[in-house]
Amino acid sequence: MPVLLDQFVQTLSDSGLMTKQEVQQLLGNLSEDDKPKNGEEMARLLFRQGKLTKFQTQSVYKGKAKGLILGDYVLLDQIGEGGMGQVFRARHRRMKRIVALKVLPAELTKSDQALDRFQQEVEVAARLVHTNVVTAFDAGETKKTHFLVMEYVDGQDLEAVVAERGRLPVADALDYVLQTARGLEYAHSQGVVHRDIKPANLLLDKNGRVKILDMGLARVDTQTGDYDVTVDRGLTKSGEVMGTVDFMSPEQATSTKAVDHRTDIYSLGCTLFYLLTGQPIYDGNTLVKRIVAHREHPIPSLTKQRHEAPKELEVAFRRMVNKKAEFRYQSMTEVITQLEGVGVCGEGGGGKPMQGPHFAKTTRAPSGTVDTVAAPLQPTDSAASANQPTTAHVSASNQSTKSLSSEPPPPDVTSRDRTPVDHNRPTDREPAIFTGLFV
Repeated sequence: MPVLLDQFVQTLSDSGLMTKQEVQQLLGNLSEDDKPKNGEEMARLLFRQGKLTKFQTQSVYKGKAKGLILGDYVLLDQIGEGGMGQVFRARHRRMKRIVALKVLPAELTKSDQALDRFQQEVEVAARLVHTNVVTAFDAGETKKTHFLVMEYVDGQDLEAVVAERGRLPVADALDYVLQTARGLEYAHSQGVVHRDIKPANLLLDKNGRVKILDMGLARVDTQTGDYDVTVDRGLTKSGEVMGTVDFMSPEQATSTKAVDHRTDIYSLGCTLFYLLTGQPIYDGNTLVKRIVAHREHPIPSLTKQRHEAPKELEVAFRRMVNKKAEFRYQSMTEVITQLEGVGVCGEGGGGKPMQGPHFAKTTRAPSGTVDTVAAPLQPTDSAASANQPTTAHVSASNQSTKSLSSEPPPPDVTSRDRTPVDHNRPTDREPAIFTGLFV
């Protein structure tokens, strides 16, 4: 049933996005022929003029606009959704800063356990400030809605990067793993074990910087004891098994609470394998079979699948994914030292130490935090990757992608629809996805 003009304006006013006076002022500048006759025409007008984003327009038209403003933040687009919440691109009303805002679902606010987990996730995120970790800015509650405000990463997670580009050049994969290792080294120094390191939780921004995402499974070691920050997803049931099977260490599959920082080393090794081969380290058509494979099957060879990978990288990989934690590297610092010494020259090897955008030595500030000094960004040495533009994804989701080529990225490009869309800029016509939206 078509939405009446007055009904649409009332919903819009109730949302707080625009007042009735602002709407009347806008309409007063139009000729009688151009004035909208119903809610759909009004929605299209506001979208075309950049007054509303597509997400806001849809929400107002469908009468679901009450939650579009949370405290000081205006929701612009939904960029992710999971069992523990939705993630939105949002803008601070006064500072105009674009952020990623995670909202706890209303149904979970009735659960004390869910609220405790969300609060602990907020506290874990607040502890970590590092160039390779997504930064938490704020947290709050308004009208019984709990939310966490994080850095907005204009990029794409590494799982999506591999899905689009295929297996990565050795130099790129090593770069991304090294950056992740530096972020984890810092997290471990703060007593935080991630416990869910995987390509989907590693965001690559448009400048080639990797940032670790999602502290929903993080465990914090405190002086007064250990407490777990857990998220009910995947295999998680009553805290028994938590994580993602394809990247989970054997000991984590047995006892989540018993693991330490070495489980992240194992998961990072599995991530390295995935980036280089485009597939998980072990096969299996059931979760149980894959769990057993991590515990019992022989470690596969990197060099058999990637002949150009240096032997030093094979050695480092095999130690990272050793089935016994005591036989792995015992710290991320050891991992970094080993990987920084791997000789890679473009795609063909050559025995020279890595020289790329982020292959910088790790330095420690007096406070114990970890700083990285990166060389200026340089184009990759691979002709193949030069002919295959990468894309960038927005924090905490596997949707909305953007170009990572040397040219400035278009406003909003998805891997399925290469037509740029800027939700905040007037357009001559609605994008195809907008057509028929109000039918």
